[in-house]
Amino acid sequence: MNHYLKAIDSIIRNESKGAFDTSNISRGDLREIARILTIDRDDYEDGRVFSLDDEYADTHNEIKDKWGELAAFQFAEKYGTRLRPDLEKKFTSALFLESQGCKDMAKTLFEDVYADSLREVMYPEIESIISSKTFNERQRNNAKKPRNPHYAEAIRIAILTWKRYPGASKGAMCKNLHKHFSGRVSIDRLGEWIKEKGIQPPKPKVYTSFTLILSEGA
Repeated sequence: MNHYLKAIDSIIRNESKGAFDTSNISRGDLREIARILTIDRDDYEDGRVFSLDDEYADTHNEIKDKWGELAAFQFAEKYGTRLRPDLEKKFTSALFLESQGCKDMAKTLFEDVYADSLREVMYPEIESIISSKTFNERQRNNAKKPRNPHYAEAIRIAILTWKRYPGASKGAMCKNLHKHFSGRVSIDRLGEWIKEKGIQPPKPKVYTSFTLILSEGA
């Protein structure tokens, strides 16, 4: 699973590059952000940051242009997803760095926030899919491999016995093998093994009695 997650994380990081565009934030807004985050920080509650899906982005911008920041925030609060507190702090730190002209550092933080928010949404679903796929593959592999240590011995004895007694019935063969292994292998499981290996001879005209042949030449 770790291999898959590392590959996915690499994709997320690539997708996060340049994900947040600050070019549409005016210098005046940046100065206002810097003032709120420093000089006047005691006059404001901690910032709340919301992530909006692309389908809401244009509507959000229209609301902001027509009715202002408060209406845009209320729209984001209703239709967006609030970031975790640690991501909100990282985001506001990036805004402050941007306002101070530290664009490269701000860009790195913005990309980290975007990547972490993607991981938060995607990882649980991806882990569920990978776990389900891994479980199914393990189940298929287990189905191909006999779990009982008596498998090879049961098939060997059945082949030798049918070679000597081709008129032996499958039902009687399974019952005798079941007794031979002191009940450690069920009759149904023995029947499945025989069917899987395809070792049963063609149906005889008359079924005959037999005893298990335990070794070649016995």
